[in-house]
Order: sequence, then C-alpha cells, then structure tokens
Amino acid sequence: MESESGVSVWWAWCCWSPAAAARRPATGPSAPPPTVTVATANNMLHTAEFVGVEKGFFLKHGVKVKLQVLQTGAEINKALQAGSAEFGGGSITAIPTARQAGLDLKMFVPYMNNATTPDDDNALAVVARADSGIRPGDWASFVGKKVGLATGGTGDEYLSRWLTKGGVDRKQVTLLNVQPGDQLAAIQGKQVDAISTWEPYQTIILDKLGSNAILVQRGGGMLGYILGLSATDEYERDHAGIVQKMADAMVETEAWIRSHKREAAVIATHWIPGLDTTSAAQGIQHLNFDPRVSGCTMKAFTDSTRTLVAQNKLTASIPAGDQVTAKFVTKSRQSMSPAFADLPPIPSSCAA
Repeated sequence: MESESGVSVWWAWCCWSPAAAARRPATGPSAPPPTVTVATANNMLHTAEFVGVEKGFFLKHGVKVKLQVLQTGAEINKALQAGSAEFGGGSITAIPTARQAGLDLKMFVPYMNNATTPDDDNALAVVARADSGIRPGDWASFVGKKVGLATGGTGDEYLSRWLTKGGVDRKQVTLLNVQPGDQLAAIQGKQVDAISTWEPYQTIILDKLGSNAILVQRGGGMLGYILGLSATDEYERDHAGIVQKMADAMVETEAWIRSHKREAAVIATHWIPGLDTTSAAQGIQHLNFDPRVSGCTMKAFTDSTRTLVAQNKLTASIPAGDQVTAKFVTKSRQSMSPAFADLPPIPSSCAA
C-alpha cells in the first residue's frame, strides 16, 4: 500500500496493468454507471464518503455518487424515508430508531469502526468552558449545568452513560438540543456550559477556545460507536449488485485513508463548514477506518440497542443481525484481500 512517505504494494492490486487488460474480453461502448445519492453528515465520522467521491473510488467501482450533506443521523433517516437518497451514512444509534419507525435500514459496510473491540468511542468527547465549574472526572459537577448535544444522537447516549456511571440522574442536568454546526457558537456565547459531541466539533471547540475550554472526557470505552453505509432491506435485495460495488468502493477508500490520513483530513475540510486543516488533522487521529463486521461489531449493536430501550428511545429490542450484515464485506474481502492486510487481527473474543 502506498503511504505518505513512500510506495509499496498499493498499485499491485488496485490499478490497471497491461497483462490484466489483455485478459479482458473486448467489449463495445460501456453503459454509463448508475447514479445514486448518499445522504451524509457534515462531520469527520463521514470522511470516507467525502474521500470516496473526491478520489474517485466510487466511480472506479462503477457507481456515480452524489452526496446530500446534512447535519445529523435523524436528518439522514428523513432523507432516506423521503426517497431523496438511496444510501445513508447510518450509525449504531440511528439505524435501530429508523427500523422502529418503519424504515428498515441495514448497514452493509462499516467505515468508522474498530472490529477488534465492542466499545471504541474515541470519536466522542465532552468538552466544557473552563469557567463552568465542571471538572474532569467529577460527573457530579454537571448537576444544574446546561449541556448542548444533538438530542437522541450518540453524543446524547455517550453523556448519559457517563452520568449514570458517575451516579448522576440525567434529569439533574439540563440537556439542550444543539446541532453540531451550532455547538461552537453555543459554548462561546455561554448558552451552554458543556458540549457532548463527535469529531471534529470537540476538537474545533478546544482549538478555538484555547485555555477557555477543557476536555472533560474523550472516549473511555463507554460504548461502541460505529458508522457505515446503509440502505433499506428492499434496496439491498433488489439492487445487490450496486450495493456490492458500493461496499467494494468503501473498502478501498478506507484502505487508502489508513495510509493517507493527513490528505483525507484535508478533503474533509472541503465538506465541513468551519473546519480548518489543523483541527481536521488532529481529529482524524481519533478515528478508525475498519470495514470488517466481527462479533464485537455485533455486540456493539446489541449493547447500544439495549441502552436505547432502557432510555425509552426504543420500545423493543432489535436483533443486531437486522441492523448490520457482513455478507457484502465478506465478498469484498475475497476479491480485495490486500485492502485488509494492514488491519490488526480480530481477537478470539470478537469472533463472529
């Protein structure tokens, strides 16, 4: 694989060669690739979709992709429900709530994921104003404070788990619905004391506020945070060929990102308002790009669903197998094994 510092085996598997071309049968003019829309969000967790479009990986695998850039998983679900997009950047919290609402989404290729653990949440963090009275490690200091977050999103679940662990009832904290793009202004303007969010917004806040902001908590293994491309069960069934091409493109995109993180961070700035290259380069270091679906991936979905039920955000449990499938990535791995070669082995504890 080509790295930022040198060249090794990338071109051996991903690109054209005269010998390979000679083995292909002659064909007439090819039909134009199908065009699909992917509903995505303006944060770094969706970097793989931005890179897939800008670097041409989707087109390489035979699909023309248009991005519909929104703010949250709830907005992505609405776009899929309305039919304005065939695919969505689904998350471990947005997919089960969509299925409960009658939108039968299923993730078919993770792109922000760590298949070696069920609780990788390094993309999430809680930050606070330095003068707020909130103290790192002291969740009781949140009592009576105002915290901005995307209501019902993963930042909401993340904060709730930490409050519970710290013995604090979330009803003792004023939780305000603040969209990611508004979070910097909200904490700068002292409308909130803290923000619970995902990359790049915590990094932007820390960079912009400097000594006036503190990192309360990053990650910590409180939950597994997974995002990936999703489609409805019906679309996956009726357009399995396109879904496979999208999975293949995402697998190659993620392999490229893993060895080109700085360049991928720059691409993210083209799609995320207010994100500069410094914050992007910092933020991307907290993200994992792993397309594999392991036993730990399934456990993360199960654990998240259980929490959503306990929080009355779901009325009943939804099996992990209804929310994510391994079949498309398994097929990608059979034909694109070098794209997985640099990933750490999946431990026995995460066996499917």
